[in-house]
Amino acid sequence: MDPFAITQIELLRPPHLDQRVIAQQSVFTVEPVGLTKGGGRESSDLRYWHVSANHKGEIEDQLAKLGISESVLFPGLAAIAAEIKDSALRKKLAKKFLRRKTDKAKAKQT
Repeated sequence: MDPFAITQIELLRPPHLDQRVIAQQSVFTVEPVGLTKGGGRESSDLRYWHVSANHKGEIEDQLAKLGISESVLFPGLAAIAAEIKDSALRKKLAKKFLRRKTDKAKAKQT
């Protein structure tokens, strides 16, 4: 496919040469020159979404419930290590939060 010869947005499915590509079920888009954000045309099916960083934790939790995690999307030791680290950090933060909550409750009783 010549990317400079296309006249509409095309989907490109790469060959499964890598575990990441297989796990992610990757699909790429090739867009003609001159398209603007939102597809550049009223008839375009291309859409853009902005997701606030404030919702990252909530989205990660929902994805985890669906079995979607960093180690699934990015197979390998690095992703597994990152998941273990994130899990340990979350547990540590949860304990700290609960400790503060308990301390505040005790302070109110006295």
